[in-house]
Amino acid sequence: MSVTVYDLMRYPSRPPIFVDNEITVSRKPWTREYKDFKHSDVKIWPPTIDAVDRFLGPRLEEPSIAEYIGLQTPAYMLNAFNHEVESEADVTRDFNQSMVPCLAAAFSGPTALTSQAHASSVLPGGPMLWPKSQIPPTGSTSSLMVDYQMTLRHSSGRNLELAIMIGEMKRPRVIRREEWLSQRDATTITSRLQQELRGYAYEYKCPHVFLFDSSSLVIVQFRAEDRKDIKSQDCIIDCCVIPRELDRAIENQCTMQYALYKLTAAGWKRGATTLDSRFRGSGERVRAQTPLCIGEYRRDYVWYSGEPTFFDSYNRECSIPVGYKRIFLHRLVEGRNGRQKPGGFWVWTNGRNMVDDTLDCFI
Repeated sequence: MSVTVYDLMRYPSRPPIFVDNEITVSRKPWTREYKDFKHSDVKIWPPTIDAVDRFLGPRLEEPSIAEYIGLQTPAYMLNAFNHEVESEADVTRDFNQSMVPCLAAAFSGPTALTSQAHASSVLPGGPMLWPKSQIPPTGSTSSLMVDYQMTLRHSSGRNLELAIMIGEMKRPRVIRREEWLSQRDATTITSRLQQELRGYAYEYKCPHVFLFDSSSLVIVQFRAEDRKDIKSQDCIIDCCVIPRELDRAIENQCTMQYALYKLTAAGWKRGATTLDSRFRGSGERVRAQTPLCIGEYRRDYVWYSGEPTFFDSYNRECSIPVGYKRIFLHRLVEGRNGRQKPGGFWVWTNGRNMVDDTLDCFI
């Protein structure tokens, strides 16, 4: 029987056996400078596939092949067995066994396979993302280390590697769903966790974050205009709480695996906008956008989502140039060994002309 990554994501993973213990969250002194979430600035999304697709998916164009990236990659059904979780280390083990295999296969570079929902052809290749545990932010001397991250490398060197999604593991059942859903005021435990997520998002320059305690998964998107905006308590936040157990009252319920996949894909699309590089005045090389103008209109990107936005000659934000649309294409490119390999590019087209919007996104 042929099994794909998408097949694995369709079914909730088996919940562990929870051992009763004290639910606590340690105070991390460095988080005091960060604010918890303000109810009025949090957009709560239901734990459904449709909702997750909406707030982590495209807004300016019809769904492209990029929305299905890696989902047709061959996979194996995971062995299901009973296991207990009692500590944060147990939760980490559970995450690595139950959640990571789907992500690793979907974003496995040359071995990934993609097919759009309404298309029959299967296309080879996908982004090569790298899972990391307990690694500080790239290029930082900070001692802070998030539990888990997926990173996108850069052709100019690993020193320009970018965290595209990050997350924290916590003791079992420490996530109080009603408080994250703004149905009750946040207690000290929830406030501390929110401060921690905001702090890690700021330190890692990454607006796509999650919190996992084996029973619940919280996925968060900071709709930040830049890194500094993450720190603002007025930053709008998308928040979705995914239960581990199947709730038959929730129609089209999203699994934790699929929610993590969409969070990662959203981060990848954001990271794909800075695949070029340039030198600062100090001589330091940094990630950068590929400059692009269509007629008199200059293309820029929304920082947190990687969605394109245009500005006219007076630097006023304006609509997409008439007749143009942005699509994602698979294209063969020459690898470092001189052989051809699958590449992926965002391009703009009006049906007659085509111009690349990004460099190869399958780096």
